[in-house]
Amino acid sequence: MAGSTSPGFADSWQQDDDEIVQLFPAPASPTKALAPLYAEEDVVKGVDPSKLVKWVAGEKYPMVEDGWFYYTTHIDDAHTEEEINTYPADFLFSSYLPDTYRSFCSDWGPCSISVILAFCKEVHEKWEHPMLQSRALVYYSAPACQKVFTNTALMLGAYMMLHHSYTPDDALLPFAQISPSPFLPFRDATFINPPTFDLHAVCCLRGLYRAMRLGWLGTQPVQDFDIEEYERLDDPAVLNMNQVSPKFIAFLGPQDKRTAEEWDEYMHEPHEYVPVFQARNVSLIIRLNDASTYDKRVFTDAGFDFLDLEFQDCTTPSPEIVKTFLDAVDGARGVVAVHCLAGLGRTGTLIGCHMMLHEGFTAKEVMGYLRLMRPGSVIGPQQQFLCELQQAGWNGNFPLIGSGKVAVDLEESAAMAKQVANAVRQGRRRSSISVSNRTLARVDSVSGGGGGG
Repeated sequence: MAGSTSPGFADSWQQDDDEIVQLFPAPASPTKALAPLYAEEDVVKGVDPSKLVKWVAGEKYPMVEDGWFYYTTHIDDAHTEEEINTYPADFLFSSYLPDTYRSFCSDWGPCSISVILAFCKEVHEKWEHPMLQSRALVYYSAPACQKVFTNTALMLGAYMMLHHSYTPDDALLPFAQISPSPFLPFRDATFINPPTFDLHAVCCLRGLYRAMRLGWLGTQPVQDFDIEEYERLDDPAVLNMNQVSPKFIAFLGPQDKRTAEEWDEYMHEPHEYVPVFQARNVSLIIRLNDASTYDKRVFTDAGFDFLDLEFQDCTTPSPEIVKTFLDAVDGARGVVAVHCLAGLGRTGTLIGCHMMLHEGFTAKEVMGYLRLMRPGSVIGPQQQFLCELQQAGWNGNFPLIGSGKVAVDLEESAAMAKQVANAVRQGRRRSSISVSNRTLARVDSVSGGGGGG
């Protein structure tokens, strides 16, 4: 297709049969009879009921008021070809990036911060290109998979927020005006069905927005954030770690190498992290899983402070554990590196407690932001726990929430823990560097400016 930056539907949009959905899906069934917590936070502000529009394949939905940047869906390549021929003044383009999330279990998004920023760069190249200034920009994706175009909507919203100073709600308002909504809420990294908690795209963007205002991603995130370094350290075969904020690093739990037969490329020994932590001013390491996994002297002999604070995988921390964690972080001289078994559930939950108490994040902003920075973070009942924590009082670093406030099914938590552990052992920790590089190489340059798209 001359002039179109399409990745090609035959290559990009193939989905499993169970992912193909009707264009106007039936409302989702309640999730395990759990009432939504803070449901008002799931709603995009500013929706005008008198201006709701239907979701129609091929319809162009404006992303900006002056109407020269649009989002649409095309059924297939023939549909795209027809649009190019019908609207030669439009520049049609698309990207593989919204379809690059690699699941642990039944989770499917949101895509990581590195993918989002790479996507923003792609879009902005079109926005700024001198040969496209007189043409309408039309981003298109396929309508068959709600998961892909939910990620697409989030990423287009992130672009408007990062490059054009939109608020999260204003950035997603064009999508929120579509009724019935074709977009899905995100879920946690388990196989529990139906999922027990819904996380909406607007919560992810609000979390990112708060982090931006705190300066966590630099003064100009798209330019300042080191995508290559993020993806290198994120790679499960390298270190499987992410600096989620200036104060915290979340990483896979190291293990002592005992026998070659039990070892694989996705497991890492403690000494591998020492030089990386030293270079990033880490002063304290907190282990939340079994102390028998490795000898902590590898870290203490290298000059790091160390705290063991174990609680059961995929469960929630007691108020005493939360206080001990927060006290230790407050007393740390530098960055705090935290891990459990996978560095996702318990790790994300306690880091989230600190973000809520000290930076004012809501529970859903915490989950949305952490899943951008370290996909898969916060699992199972930990989601409800953070929501309950949001309405709890504090006595210093002690949360005034009962130990049994959030019901935890220990048998179910053990099953979830096993699922996540198996995914990590198989290297399913989502790493996008190879995917992103292949994507960027395949996307056509717009320098020619020819054709209809």
